[in-house]
Amino acid sequence: MSIKLFHDSHHTSYRSPFGAVPAGSSLTLSLRVQEPGGDKVQVFARLWQDNQGETLVPMAPAAWDQELYTMTTVVPEAGCLLWYYFEVWQGGRTWYYGNNPARQGGIGAEYQDEPPSYQVTVYDKDAVTPDWAKRAVAYQIFPDRFYRGASATTQLTGKHGAVLHSCWDDAPCYCKDAQGNVVQYDFFGGNLAGITAKLPYLQDLGVTLLYLNPIFASRSNHRYDTSDYKNIDSFLGTNAEFAALCRETQARGLRLILDGVFSHTGDDSRYFNKYGTYPEPGAYQSQDSPYYAWYKFNKYPDDYKSWWGVKVLPEVEETTPSYLDFIIRSKDSVLKYWLRQGISGWRLDVADELPPAFLEQFYQTLKAEDPEALLIGEVWEDASNKVSYGQQRAYLSGHKLDGVMNYVLRKTLLDFILGQQDAEATAAAYGQLCENYPPQNLAAMLNILGSHDVPRLLTVLSAQAAESVALQRVQLAALWQFTLPGIPCIYYGDEAGVQGGTDPDNRRTYPWGKEKLQLREWYRQLARVRREHPALATGRYVPLLARGEVLVYARVNEGGADQFGQAAPDEVLLVALNRGSEAHTVTVSGAGLLYGALQNLLDPEQAAVPVLQGSVTLTLAPVSGQVLLAVTPKEKQRPAVTTASAVRSSSRRAGLLLHPSSLLAASPDGPLGLLTRNWIDFLAAAGQQLWQILPLTPPGLGASPYMSSSAFAGNTELLSLVALRQRGWLQDGAAAPDMTAATLATSAAPDKTAESVTAAPDTTAAPVTAAPALTTAAARREYLRQALRNGSFKVPEAELQKFWQEQQYWLPDYTLFTVLTAYFKGAPWTEWPQELRTRQPEALKAWREKLAWEIYLETTLQFCFFTEWQDLHAYARQKHVAILGDLPLFVAGGSADVWAHPELFRLDSDGQPALAAGVPPDYFAKDGQLWGNPLYDWEKCAAEDYRWWRQRFKTLACLTDEIRVDHFRGLAACWGVPAGAKTAREGAWYPGPGAELLHKVQADNPGLQLLAEDLGLITADVEELRHALGLPGMQVLQFHLREQADGWLSLNTPPDCVAYTGTHDNNTLRGWLEEEVPPCTRSRLCQMLGLPLAATTEAIAAGLREYLYSRRAETVILPVQDVLFLPAGCRMNTPGTVSAANWSWQLDPELLTPALAAGLRQLCSRYRRL
Repeated sequence: MSIKLFHDSHHTSYRSPFGAVPAGSSLTLSLRVQEPGGDKVQVFARLWQDNQGETLVPMAPAAWDQELYTMTTVVPEAGCLLWYYFEVWQGGRTWYYGNNPARQGGIGAEYQDEPPSYQVTVYDKDAVTPDWAKRAVAYQIFPDRFYRGASATTQLTGKHGAVLHSCWDDAPCYCKDAQGNVVQYDFFGGNLAGITAKLPYLQDLGVTLLYLNPIFASRSNHRYDTSDYKNIDSFLGTNAEFAALCRETQARGLRLILDGVFSHTGDDSRYFNKYGTYPEPGAYQSQDSPYYAWYKFNKYPDDYKSWWGVKVLPEVEETTPSYLDFIIRSKDSVLKYWLRQGISGWRLDVADELPPAFLEQFYQTLKAEDPEALLIGEVWEDASNKVSYGQQRAYLSGHKLDGVMNYVLRKTLLDFILGQQDAEATAAAYGQLCENYPPQNLAAMLNILGSHDVPRLLTVLSAQAAESVALQRVQLAALWQFTLPGIPCIYYGDEAGVQGGTDPDNRRTYPWGKEKLQLREWYRQLARVRREHPALATGRYVPLLARGEVLVYARVNEGGADQFGQAAPDEVLLVALNRGSEAHTVTVSGAGLLYGALQNLLDPEQAAVPVLQGSVTLTLAPVSGQVLLAVTPKEKQRPAVTTASAVRSSSRRAGLLLHPSSLLAASPDGPLGLLTRNWIDFLAAAGQQLWQILPLTPPGLGASPYMSSSAFAGNTELLSLVALRQRGWLQDGAAAPDMTAATLATSAAPDKTAESVTAAPDTTAAPVTAAPALTTAAARREYLRQALRNGSFKVPEAELQKFWQEQQYWLPDYTLFTVLTAYFKGAPWTEWPQELRTRQPEALKAWREKLAWEIYLETTLQFCFFTEWQDLHAYARQKHVAILGDLPLFVAGGSADVWAHPELFRLDSDGQPALAAGVPPDYFAKDGQLWGNPLYDWEKCAAEDYRWWRQRFKTLACLTDEIRVDHFRGLAACWGVPAGAKTAREGAWYPGPGAELLHKVQADNPGLQLLAEDLGLITADVEELRHALGLPGMQVLQFHLREQADGWLSLNTPPDCVAYTGTHDNNTLRGWLEEEVPPCTRSRLCQMLGLPLAATTEAIAAGLREYLYSRRAETVILPVQDVLFLPAGCRMNTPGTVSAANWSWQLDPELLTPALAAGLRQLCSRYRRL
């Protein structure tokens, strides 16, 4: 049996973290080993660092996956390159697993001998690139060919071998001798004055950074043969003119970098002076020249080392002390002199030919002079691992370069557009850069499509294509360039459609007045979109689809910051590219990133494309691309609250989840009074604008409010005796209840026949002088029952009668049902006498008369509950705290609602559910959940115009500000399980009422805010329904954290959702971390939060709470157990179980300290949730 090996460096299950890693951090590598068979296997990771030797590190099976062998190491404390591959030993044989043959990272391959290695770029942890550069749009100018401006200082005389063009539109050329040496350079007269004159044009184009090819005194037109590093070429202008240009760029919010050529000079330079042009002796003229040590002579003076054998370009010895002083170190060095003139950095010509010592000193000195200066190097290959002159050059490991001219990216883009490689290969090639380049450097790459060293973009893309197609290709390439990490750089004239082959044809003049205006406007539009949407510059890059001729990726900011921690608006942008000659329709899964609808930023007239179940279907025209922004419908205005102090309307807010029953133990007299008001005070002090309460209805089976005896009634167990006394409704003259078993057994027996709900109670019982301590809801209820009987509990009769009339739809049925249930000692209604089961009118009337006094008691208690809760609601509004109620979609089969309205439910002839509600298998329960609630007969509900439903919403809306619709998906389709089924697996989907029901509810209750509980198995019809109704959904951290294609574990929330750490059906956050999160996920959580791998559970939980506050979701709600860092035993409910632990957790108010409130308020302030 053969061994099967697998490793994917792009997946954090196999390499964590993804990509380049900071020095001194931890790196985890994993290898999957399947079907070892036979002898025990030994698995190793072979790691090495250049010039430091190698290490064979044993790997052990992970506790959570015995096939996954893993190891963790700490990378070196300084930037470098690490390499690794794997070895598996068994029975004297060795298997190898390494990088793929293309050495692009990702999924590797098995080998019989030493394989190609994977690369890990280790970068200095304090190495950063300028923030302004990451957001820049650059424009490269070949000064002689850009614009001939009016200048009194430009001197077009005195340059040996110079040929001047009188016509700006001439083609450039070289005049060469028989040996191919250039003897005359042509000039067009472009100058600094021309650049200054065109700054308004560049600014309008969207350019923020100018990159000038060399401008120092030189003999040639390209000026890579520097004659004088400290003087501007006279054909271009003067030093003073350049300083003025710098001032003008700065005044316009632009920056400028220069091209520094430091590996060689010109032979006709002040330093070499081969032709005696300069009065002081140069190295060629005298070995006593101060510049002699800069050059290497094989045989003085004519045999000297020159750049690539070009004799007019004598090479310098860059590490010569006097040269280092002149260029870098001295007070008036070249580097420092031009910084003082106003430049913002340098581009280093042939940076890979500069010695590391020179490059490092240049970088360090530049950053010491100006930490925000930019240093770009000319490197044509992968700059993270370039081998130059036999040395591995780790240019991106820190303190060498900020970025390079991204020729690797240029090749990747052009190969794809020209059909030379498909989308899959293109994604792999770019993925290699994302893996090898540190994020700071990737964002500072100079992303070029053209330059002075390669053929013009339009010319390249005209290959075997009509001009119209070639222009489409240019637009596609530019769109791609402007939406990737890095600095998009326009080579002058590319935006105008300039053509040109190799040098000198690629250096034609800018065609002023003859531009391709549509193309130029396209570039202008791209720059505007990039400027207006910072995620395109510094957001995370997330690949989403690579298939044939189509590439799709996203750029993402969330949490009010970009990937570098800088403040940035939350946004998700999708970029879709089709290089093909035919249209393509693709469905893109957003992996939790996409939401709402996608608006085409380059074609605002195009209808937004809806996102359904996190995916979007796009149709891409031939040779085109789209940049799409995820948007939500305009936020609905929250209804005004008609009190003196309304609930604050805020687009971003936070709240806490606490069921009022969790306050019972802390209040012996009942929580619906001072204790609950203290809770609201805590919410207000903590900056919490929302209190989620769950259902307020009487608890049913398992103490669950979701299995209540009524969909309308309030939970009178919450009533506070203190609050009733304060109202004057309860006097301290009630008899102490006898709580013996005999009394409890008979306490529900009828006492007095009443003709109406307002019949006077019996007042003959003798009063006592003081109320006893009542610590249970049952004791308080009996106390109130006896107090009502003896007259010491009395509510205003007029108000009670008004309440009775207002609640006629449900209250008479509920009170009769409740007293009948007590009379029949808790027997379900399906076991009552036939005339009551079938609700015969005469029987109902008789029993109402028989149990009138008990009905009066239940009515009074409900009146007290509604009155007290509405006062509490008003108090919460005064404190700017909104109450989020809960409406369970289903009701218990043994409830007053099913008894009173059996026609609305799918029941059999005995009143039992013919179809019971539940959910199919999901992340809550592998067999699904069998709730037992009867399904609705939606046709019957519709036939009565959904009256029962509308009354439910109306009643709850009087008690709350917003309503969460539990199991929202049931409105699209319900999971119905036939009677007698053992698990929910045997169920099927049954259609619901769709949007019709909630449209009526919204019409009845203008401005009522609804929240859709859309957890579990959510299908397209549910998403469509939620969008049609404009309702926010829910995202739960414990469920919705997922790995993105960029290797990050993240929770990406749409704005129109409510985000939770967990719900009442989850483990507590602490319990989840301690009991359910495997070590590998725990490590990735630490990485996501920026915590050390050894972080405590408490630190991780605190980090996750703050992380949730940072998300895009407009509303964040934390269960109070998660705020208090309570263990698993404090969870509220375990779905699918009936346990004494469910719905029994009680809050200790002493834990609600001012410090806790201050910490929550600080989070609200930090993440704009106040």
